Amino acid sequence: MNNTYINKYVVYMSAIKNRAPSTTNEYANDLIRFFNWLLESRGLDKDYSVDKALLESITIYDGYGYLKYKSENGVSAKTRARIVSSIRGFFIFLDKQENIKSNIVELEKPKIEKAIPKF
Repeated sequence: MNNTYINKYVVYMSAIKNRAPSTTNEYANDLIRFFNWLLESRGLDKDYSVDKALLESITIYDGYGYLKYKSENGVSAKTRARIVSSIRGFFIFLDKQENIKSNIVELEKPKIEKAIPKF
């Protein structure tokens, strides 16, 4: 998979947003996994180039499908919320920096159950 856009986002998150390397690595990994799932779900080869046309074809329903897939595979709500942050942040970046638009920026985070305080 050609991940030029992901690389640009990682540089942006490091240089402009001053995110820690561990944070940018997690965001990049979240995005790579999302795109691998997306390509597979659309029947495309994993070596397919992630280009502007593909990015603009991604909808909020792709995001919900991915979150459902992650939930069915035992990924916690807290981790899925981070995945949503990764995806939304990436597409907000694409909108501002590359003029690539997608309604996936409207993707909602899953509800995270609050822990009951222990006394």
